[in-house]
Amino acid sequence: HQKLETTTSVFALPDGTSVGQIGIRVAETRNEFKPISGQIKGLIESRDVIIPKYQEKLDTLARSLVEKVNQLHTTGYNLNGYTGIEFFDSRTTGASDIQLSSSILTSVHNIAAASGGELHTATQNVLAAGGHNFGAAPQQLFRDPTWAAPVEARNVVKGTAIVSSPDAVLTEGTDYVIDYIHGTIQMLHAGYDSVDLRVDFQYRSGGFQGPGDNTNSVAIAKLRSDMTMEQDLHGNYTSTFTSFYSAFIGELGLNRNEASASLETRQFLIEQYESHQDAIAGVSLDEEMGNLIKYQHTYQASARLITTIDQMLDVLLNM
Repeated sequence: HQKLETTTSVFALPDGTSVGQIGIRVAETRNEFKPISGQIKGLIESRDVIIPKYQEKLDTLARSLVEKVNQLHTTGYNLNGYTGIEFFDSRTTGASDIQLSSSILTSVHNIAAASGGELHTATQNVLAAGGHNFGAAPQQLFRDPTWAAPVEARNVVKGTAIVSSPDAVLTEGTDYVIDYIHGTIQMLHAGYDSVDLRVDFQYRSGGFQGPGDNTNSVAIAKLRSDMTMEQDLHGNYTSTFTSFYSAFIGELGLNRNEASASLETRQFLIEQYESHQDAIAGVSLDEEMGNLIKYQHTYQASARLITTIDQMLDVLLNM
């Protein structure tokens, strides 16, 4: 027999906390003890294999739920008309630490129940008063000091003059950025800073119905029946949140029933074996008492027989 002892290993988790894990080793050699059967093997396998397997499935479900809900929620509008708000905190996506975003925790008015999308589109730029026309940004020419040939300036304009160029089309995202919520515009190039601009907006409805609009919340609720989990070889999702959860809960229940049935079978076999062993090698007090009485009566009968024979011999000798 070898003496065993326990060991403790400490691991650091991503959130900065530490967790200890108990192990078993042979005391004399300090080698890890790896049982091939028995209760200890079952406990170690449950800790290192079975439980982490189902924890990963729960984390996968939580991570997908956070991503899909946030994807829709950030496109919706809250009661104040703001968009881009997360419903869940995207920094914590595990089943053990999933939580609402700070915006939702601060106020439920930040729940984006109204549908989003491109609700407003700027369609026209109006020139500022004064009749200024402007086109592309001015081009600057720089003299290369490595040139050996003299530089000759041609078509030099003397004095002052008004220079105009054909109207240019400004591109959103390249030349300017529009804030559709507050109705402001920001130019992206310094060349436009000296020109006063005014932007007139023409809005079109993109699905936002105003107070009472819950189309985005309906879209989020519809995620329950949408295919959002487990991609196939072509990248298509094959199961819903509900079916994915039901599948691994069903698997867990099946494993539990199999383990319970196996345990009951083994306990029954052990009881049968012990009973058979007792029947072969055990001692029954009732049986031994019966044998003792039987042997006692046999002894008493033998003694009476001897007494009778002795009496008969005495009679014969005295005749």
